[in-house]
Amino acid sequence: TKRSYEEQLATQSQRIEQLEADAVEREVQFSEMQKKMKQDHHSMEEEKKKLSLSKDGTAARIRYLENMVQSLQVKLKKAQAQPDTEKVISKYPNDANNDYA
Repeated sequence: TKRSYEEQLATQSQRIEQLEADAVEREVQFSEMQKKMKQDHHSMEEEKKKLSLSKDGTAARIRYLENMVQSLQVKLKKAQAQPDTEKVISKYPNDANNDYA
């Protein structure tokens, strides 16, 4: 029985050592997971910032292009409202005030 008791103690001691080693390994894994989660979170925040800046930039480009289109539309309307210069010249080809003659 003394031998059996010693064997039980040795088995329990090995089991305790294994559990301690497993606990240390799990702590390392947990620490690595936390570090990875922090890195992933940081990466996600950076991507959110980039996306936000990209959206802001796209919105600014859209506003710029819309303003450009509006400006060109105004110029086109003004040009259409003015008499055609070539028609005026052809009506009065010998006019002294005509700079195009």
